[in-house]
This record gives sequence, C-alpha cells and structure tokens, in this order.
Amino acid sequence: MKKDKISKNKIITIVGNILMIVSVFFIAKYIYEQNIDFAFLKERANIIVAILLILLSSVGVICLAMAWKNNLETISKTCIISKEDAIWLCSKANLARYIPGNVAHYASRNIIGIKYNLQQETMVLASVMEIVLVVLVGGMIIISLMYADVKLVVSNILMEYKIPMPMLCILVILIVSVGIAFIFCYCKKRKYRISSRQIAKSIKSIIIYTLFHFINVVVFGIMIIIIFEHGSLEQIVSLGGCYLSAWIIGMLTPGAPGGIGIREYVLLFLLKNQLAEDIILQLAVLMRIITVGGDIVAAIIGVAIHGKKRLVSTGQ
Repeated sequence: MKKDKISKNKIITIVGNILMIVSVFFIAKYIYEQNIDFAFLKERANIIVAILLILLSSVGVICLAMAWKNNLETISKTCIISKEDAIWLCSKANLARYIPGNVAHYASRNIIGIKYNLQQETMVLASVMEIVLVVLVGGMIIISLMYADVKLVVSNILMEYKIPMPMLCILVILIVSVGIAFIFCYCKKRKYRISSRQIAKSIKSIIIYTLFHFINVVVFGIMIIIIFEHGSLEQIVSLGGCYLSAWIIGMLTPGAPGGIGIREYVLLFLLKNQLAEDIILQLAVLMRIITVGGDIVAAIIGVAIHGKKRLVSTGQ
C-alpha cells in the first residue's frame, strides 16, 4: 500500500513537471513573437523595479493557490489540503494556462483531486466557485475604482434603450434571487447543509481574492508611474480599473491561453483615449511579462516548498 502511494506521488510529480516545462516553452514563444522595443528597460532602476514587481506578482499567484485550497475545503467539507500541496500544484496549474486549448490548466488542477481522492464534482464546483468569486470581487473593485465611468456608461445604456432605473434594479434583484434559489435547491437536493466552517472559509476566499486584485492594481500602477512616468494618482485609480476589466475578460474568454492577446486588446481599447498607442502596447506587454514572471517565480517557490516537504517526510 505504501509502495503504491509512493508510486502515485512520483507519477503526479513527473506529470506536473512536464506540464510546467511545456508551459514555459509557450510563454517564451509568445514573448519572442511580440518583437517589442524594450529600450525603456535599459535603465538599471527600471530593471530593479520590474524584478520587484515580478516578486510582488508571485505573491498574487500564491494568494490564488490559498483561495483554491479554501474553495476545495469548502465544497468537500471534510478534506484538509496542505498549504505546501496547494502552492505546488496550483502554481504549476497557473503556468499551464498558457498551453493552447485551456485543457492542461484543468488537468494540472485535477492532480490535487487525485492526490486527495476528491470527486470530479467537487473539482468542478470549486472551479465554478472560483470564477464566480473572482468576477464578483473584481467587478465590485472595478465599480469602486471607475465609479464615475461606470455610472456614465449605465446612464447612457438606460437612455438609449429607454430602460427606467427601477426596472434595472428589479432585474438585478431577480437575477440575484434566482442565483440564491438555485444554490438553495441544489443544496436541498443533495442534502447539503452549509456549516459555519464553510461560511468562514468562503469569506476567507473572498478576502484573498480581494487581496489578489489589489496586488494586480498596485503592480500595474507602480509600473505606469515609475517605469513609464505617466499619470497622476487619480488617473492610476481609473487605469487600474481598466486593467482589472481587461484581466477578467481575458480570464473568461474561452480558447485564449492565459488570456493572451485578449487582455492586451481590451487594454488597448480601454486606454486609447488616455495614453498613446505605443505606450499602451509597451505597457501591456511589460505587464504580461511581469505577470508571467510572477507565475514562474511562484512555480519555483512551489517546487522548492514541495521538495522540502518530501525531504522532511522521508526523514532525510
């Protein structure tokens, strides 16, 4: 039985490493094909800032791993996943997003399900929970950062389609009510009782996703102010909201590995009236390099943590 467990862990490790290597290849290929002039990075200070932003971005990836751990534990009720395994497997899965087809990302995540004997339904529900919370939390932050812009867009839509504000409020309430009713009916059908522990873990996930989005906005803002020397603090708040919008759209777009191309195009569209096009392109690609660098650093941290855990468990 012990030999079977060791063999299973070895297979999991090998599969995870192969996916990570393939992911790095596609990332390098994408950056090479952009053919961007990085003369603005010749200054040593800018290089140092970019490296620091990569490290900060890696913290965001680790936040996603911790939130994913909470999601799985919320859905499965009894399963307790170690932080080391969550960081190791989720950071590798995060890299696998860049492999075309978006299949490798979920295949990498399923490794944790195999290791902890979790049902496929649990894995799917945890993924749905992640998408819903990431979008909801991100949407609330975007509205907070771009309140005036959002208010103007909503007003224009209401005026164009002649939709009264009370009707919009009723529609939102109905959508939320249907969502809550669906969750209630699902839980009742499955005889699924939500415990205080699960509520606490869900709240913890929301806090972690808030921190993740905050890190993204801070990284984007520092990059614009220090490296590109553009924008005031007030402008950065609005630009940060634009970046979050582009990030979420890129995440939700099917068939786009890691949102590559989609995120950059949306960012170009949203910022075209605020910054010069060449600056936006450089900014978008550098931000991609920083987030990819953060993904790679987080994966290295995950491998190191996993390796240390294995050494401790084997008593070496």
